[in-house]
Amino acid sequence: MKDDLSDFIDKTWRADYERGKLAAGYEAALFCIANGQAIPAWLAPMAENALKRDFVTSQGRGRGGSPSFKESRKASLRSFILAEVNRLHSMGKPKATAFDLVARDLDGHDAKPWTGEMVKAEYYRNR
Repeated sequence: MKDDLSDFIDKTWRADYERGKLAAGYEAALFCIANGQAIPAWLAPMAENALKRDFVTSQGRGRGGSPSFKESRKASLRSFILAEVNRLHSMGKPKATAFDLVARDLDGHDAKPWTGEMVKAEYYRNR
């Protein structure tokens, strides 16, 4: 059964994730968690980065406190852009293409429209 689920995860989400579609990685991770399946090796770096990003952005909260929404959102957005551009670049994509792919991904999940130039500016501002 576990092998069947592992094959299903690979067939359903791996190709899209490796083409740079981050949402496919999140869907695969959620499926693994919901079904008690181990996170596949190809997805482990993204899951690890997401967990680290969550802990880093929540670090200053303390018990019962929370940072202002604006500051925590900026920090997580910066972290996401850095991690995603670096991940795509390490997969062999040129940085210009990585900026456009991240912008497209943000554009689908964020209220404001993103362009590759905006992602590029944010990426180099954070380095």
